[in-house]
Amino acid sequence: MPTIEVLETRIISGVGRLLIPFDNSNNRRYAIYANVLRLPTNEYNSFEISPPESLYARMTFLSNGYVRKRDVMSFRSQIWVAVPDVAGQVLIAVQCMYEGILQTFVNLGVALSLVPISVENTIDEYLHLGLEFDEVRFNCYKDTALEVTLVGTTYDVCNSSYAGSLPTGEPPTPPILIPQGTPIEASPPYDDEEENPITNPYPGDGFPEPEPCVTVIRGAGLNPTTCNPLDNFGDYTFTGYGELVAVTIPPNSCPGLRLFLDGVDQGLEQTYHPTAIVLSRTGDCTPPA
Repeated sequence: MPTIEVLETRIISGVGRLLIPFDNSNNRRYAIYANVLRLPTNEYNSFEISPPESLYARMTFLSNGYVRKRDVMSFRSQIWVAVPDVAGQVLIAVQCMYEGILQTFVNLGVALSLVPISVENTIDEYLHLGLEFDEVRFNCYKDTALEVTLVGTTYDVCNSSYAGSLPTGEPPTPPILIPQGTPIEASPPYDDEEENPITNPYPGDGFPEPEPCVTVIRGAGLNPTTCNPLDNFGDYTFTGYGELVAVTIPPNSCPGLRLFLDGVDQGLEQTYHPTAIVLSRTGDCTPPA
């Protein structure tokens, strides 16, 4: 049977925090109960709804220091409910059922005196999702004071290892702030914006210059007299979209490969033996039209 347990109680005024205990981060359901312990000296109420609505605290829900969402405590007694994974209990139930089926096969084999068989539980390490926040911060209105209680409801499990939740992973480190008014290089538009532009940086900011295309040719030059490769085999780097095009070199009609950069013939000096290859292209490489 699941258990319902008070995980934390906090008395808060001014600015206060409610942390989700790490050793209680695998619950099926969480409930945060907040009650006004001390009313503000200048409380105001709206009686358009019942109970009357006011302002007692502003809240932020955080995960690893990142703000997940915000909310407002508007009533003297208010509750927030979080179910980390609506399918979490279903996953555990399936794991337990599958484990039971496998054990039934083993028991049946023993009862029939069959050769012992081995079974493999292929889903025993599946994990459900964890809570989407690990901290709640309260900024109380004026001199309001609150009593905040965190209550957790556990999962029904047949195997304690099934209660574990999927780790959220380490978030990216926030960037270092740059001085105000400093221009930045915004991320360029996506490819599907060519006909219908959407991305539009703030005036003064721009897009980074595209990296030039760099082509590396691996091979040796061509001796037009003997049709043999020259003694200069190596890797040669060129700026531009490089292609090797088959050509015939006089005076002995030697087959060779001519380098074209961005569609422009680079001449006899850039003619290679037929064994040459385009080793790589890096940067913003677009074949010529």
